[in-house]
Amino acid sequence: MAERTDAAAAPGDVAGAQGAPAGSGRWLRPRYVLPLLLLLVVATVLLTPVASERRGDPRLTTHSAESQGAAAFYELAGRLGWRTSRRAVPFTARAVAGPRVAGAAAGPLDSTAVYAVLDPPVDLSSAEAGALLAAVRRGAGLIVVLRRGSTLADSLRLRPSVGGAPQAEVAGADSPESCPPGSSRRGAIDWPGGRVYSYWLEPRAGLPHRAVRFALVEAAPRAARRRAAAVEQPDSAASADAAGDAEASDDLQEDDAQAERDEAAAAGAAGPAEYAAIIGFPLGDGHVVAFADPDWLRNDVLRVCEWNAGVQAARALEYLAAGRGPGPALVFDEYHQGFGRHPSTVRAIGRALFGDPRGRVLAQALVAALVLLAALGARAVAPRPTARMARRSPLEHVGALARAYSQIGATRLATRRLVHGIRRRHGAWGTAAGGTPRAGGGSGAESDEEFLAALAARRPALAEDAALLADSLRTAGSPRRLLEAGRAVERIERVLSGEGTRGAGRAEALEPAPIR
Repeated sequence: MAERTDAAAAPGDVAGAQGAPAGSGRWLRPRYVLPLLLLLVVATVLLTPVASERRGDPRLTTHSAESQGAAAFYELAGRLGWRTSRRAVPFTARAVAGPRVAGAAAGPLDSTAVYAVLDPPVDLSSAEAGALLAAVRRGAGLIVVLRRGSTLADSLRLRPSVGGAPQAEVAGADSPESCPPGSSRRGAIDWPGGRVYSYWLEPRAGLPHRAVRFALVEAAPRAARRRAAAVEQPDSAASADAAGDAEASDDLQEDDAQAERDEAAAAGAAGPAEYAAIIGFPLGDGHVVAFADPDWLRNDVLRVCEWNAGVQAARALEYLAAGRGPGPALVFDEYHQGFGRHPSTVRAIGRALFGDPRGRVLAQALVAALVLLAALGARAVAPRPTARMARRSPLEHVGALARAYSQIGATRLATRRLVHGIRRRHGAWGTAAGGTPRAGGGSGAESDEEFLAALAARRPALAEDAALLADSLRTAGSPRRLLEAGRAVERIERVLSGEGTRGAGRAEALEPAPIR
């Protein structure tokens, strides 16, 4: 009995095991999994570190104390003994705008000052670049952050490289280990390896004589990088023809040779794997310090000790201060950063209208015309709305005419309209009725009575109907008589319409219908 009882209970146990979820499988249900995934996503968003990035005004202007500004460099120069100032007019202000421009120089640029042109978003004109470099040749100094294709880059025959490279590692007092323990070691931008990534300067005709290098970057020669990239890429020369391969090879060899010459000139005495990012060189009686990358002078880079940008900026200022005496002037170009009075269409129109007698006359005439237009356009009273009448449909016209004829008893006019309809449809030669004669030799000037008389003479079967219509045309009758005239017109229409196809004999045999 015990065995039978166990056997009977076994199926129930199996069913219960299938109906209830397993201990670990119940947690895989969507109501447990989805909230868990949501919590995981929220935790990932909250706990993931946000990469530092630069924000704010991207211009390298001394008015900006944000991460990308140059206010720190302006204050650094002031603390080093420079008489700093900002220039908000063009370098050719007197020649272009005259003495009215505030801050314009009374003559050529001061040859004892040092001018700073820091990667301006508005490029200098050719005249401005010529005036600035002429002052440098007379003894002025120049700090310039070059941009590829800019006017000063073309004039100095220097240009920044296309790609960047890490800052060269140095030892001694300039190494990161010499920074104080409590100094800042992080800026608003994170470069790989904790070193500044910068462009380097590529001279187009070799570096000037007695050039000084302040900051170096590590970079492999461009030709070597190109050959390494060609090795890594799949070989596609087998699919090209021989002439194309030879031409491409010649172009690459020529580019490599020019690249090696440029980079050899950029490296100079620094070695084949280091290139100058900041250089100083004499130009006439003055000196120039050129930066390949604006990051060297930005606030967030100058404040980081281990990047050594502040030391390089101080050395560049020391290089330009040589032989200038105490407290030399350092003038920052802020006009090409967007400050000062720039050409404006609105301002030019206002000056033409209000700064000249002829313009004031024109302005007064325009004001008078506007006053006259306002006086003529104003209405003392509101205008009356225009009455709009709806057009009737043709069927409405028929009903309206019927009511009008009925009100005045116009039986003669109604009969005449009916007779005109017969004449219009069957009164010409060549109609379905074979033509009806016209009085006066077919001149078309016969009256309705003459037409009805001719119809009765030609169609004797219609003589009674024609006589009824002729009498209705002469004398007004009752509505009953108008109905009889309508039936007569219907019989005439039926005869004239069917006679052309069925013969004239049947039309003559027709008898007028009795009047009801």
